[in-house]
Amino acid sequence: MENPIKENRIVNDKTFARRLKSHLRGMRANCAAGEEEIEYLQRVANKLLKYQLETCPEEEKAYHENCDKTIKWLKTK
Repeated sequence: MENPIKENRIVNDKTFARRLKSHLRGMRANCAAGEEEIEYLQRVANKLLKYQLETCPEEEKAYHENCDKTIKWLKTK
């Protein structure tokens, strides 16, 4: 089995943390326990992305900068 942790800093690839965070953004549960699970996953996604950004090599920076610009552009629409 291939290790899903890459370079001791990302899960699977450079897009995973952003995708997870985006997927969880609008998610809602039908019960308190479900909401707690979603909040937990959101915290983990935030921690993953923060660590990834703090340890980002030069060749990955353009990807994150482009994502941030796209997010800002979408918010203005």
